[in-house]
Amino acid sequence: MGNCCCKEAQDSNDSKKAVTYQPDQPAQPVVVPTNPYVHEPGQTPSRAATKTVPNHYVAIYDYETAIDSLPFNKFDEFQIIDFTTNEWFLARKLKDNSEGFVPASYIAEYGSLKTYPWYFEVLSRKDAGVMLNKSIDGSYLVRPSETKPGCFSLSVKVPESAMQTDDPTKKPNSIKHYIIRHSKENNTYFIRQQMPFNSIAELLEFFKNNRDQLGYQLSEPAKPLSSNPDLVIKTWEVDIKDIQLGNELGHGAFGMVYRGTLKGQTQVAIKTFKAGTMDTEAFLEEAELMKKLKHKNILSLLAIQTKAEPIMIVTELMANGALLDYLRKPATKKDLKIKDQIDMAAQCADGMAYLETTGFIHRDLAARNVLVNESRQCKIADFGLSKLDEEYTASNTTRFPVKWTAPEAALYGNYSIKSDVWSFGVLLYEIITFGRVPYPGKNNKEVLDMLETEARMEKPTGCPDPYYGLMMSCHKQDPFDRPTFETLKFQLEDYFFGTTEREYQ
Repeated sequence: MGNCCCKEAQDSNDSKKAVTYQPDQPAQPVVVPTNPYVHEPGQTPSRAATKTVPNHYVAIYDYETAIDSLPFNKFDEFQIIDFTTNEWFLARKLKDNSEGFVPASYIAEYGSLKTYPWYFEVLSRKDAGVMLNKSIDGSYLVRPSETKPGCFSLSVKVPESAMQTDDPTKKPNSIKHYIIRHSKENNTYFIRQQMPFNSIAELLEFFKNNRDQLGYQLSEPAKPLSSNPDLVIKTWEVDIKDIQLGNELGHGAFGMVYRGTLKGQTQVAIKTFKAGTMDTEAFLEEAELMKKLKHKNILSLLAIQTKAEPIMIVTELMANGALLDYLRKPATKKDLKIKDQIDMAAQCADGMAYLETTGFIHRDLAARNVLVNESRQCKIADFGLSKLDEEYTASNTTRFPVKWTAPEAALYGNYSIKSDVWSFGVLLYEIITFGRVPYPGKNNKEVLDMLETEARMEKPTGCPDPYYGLMMSCHKQDPFDRPTFETLKFQLEDYFFGTTEREYQ
């Protein structure tokens, strides 16, 4: 398949270049790459790999949490005994015949695309660009095409030496996307129809060894934004003896937050509630709703402990802590560029757009309630004030953060997803100012007076006009005039479209 002879092949993305193939100049033969998840590099294939195993799966991540589930290492192989639910399979580990439940998101069918480090089954074009920009030149990944069902997208970080542009005043785009089509007739894959391959792996290996076709060679798979998927725990109600509290991470009106472990193994964050501040029945009802929230920019609620005091919530541990604290660090102020701030704001909008579709109202959206992991992935957190309703009216005794609260909520106690949009405008202020307190120099009463007169915060020093425009769109007096979170997400993701980043540095 690697030897292709034809008159002329032309890249659909570059009509100026054409490559002519001659019979006496065959392309280099394609070497079928070894799938690293079939067996460890340097190791012989496992017993399972030498014969057909029904429902054969392989681990693509380590999993050590041993609460009603089977721990395993990357490359371990399984036979699935029962596809119990979409999230958990009952499996037998082939190397020692141990049995137990394994999380579906940590394993993949043996030999499938999901077992390759360059394939990402759920990844947007925007996130592909973020990943590639953090990787070396020539890095690549493959994902399902968003615009052409049944096809795939090969996304590549183009080496600077190979970049081209028709407009010398504009910096050429360093990320390119190629459509990989699949021919059902002969079961082949191709970017150019004249050059079909038996598999996507063969196609990629060819472009790693030949630079004539794209104008450069592929180098290595892009580095994922996070080394592991979101942590999952099979048991929802855990025993207090399985929870070990570590150092304090923070505290609030309702309780404390600690770094901790489950069964002495899995690193997690644990939020405890002061006795008497939480009605157990009401808490369980809301927790059941919250555990169904699944999104890359929403903090995962893993487990609860309600059988003993204090009541506890177990969540994933975010290495960089609260966004507010992260923004205020000197190292962050030195390293973070405007494109990074825009990306963080877009992630927060993405998480809130998801909540918007579920009917949740956060009611306390602020940088202190957004958490950041080691890859600068932002996740909306602290749903202590959240309500599942289109509109929520607070009681006269409810305390609220005045500087983050919309006028209709602060003055009349009426909360909705549109009051969350107002709070998001304040979050935008926090991000662009590296964690400054909003309404600088004003106390809560003065802020309430401003809200009544429809006065607004001034543009922060150094804040780009388009960014300030987004802030002000969130602060329209009439809640119905404020944008949706979906609109804000798209506006932030397309922030630099048609402009150059230099204009905002």
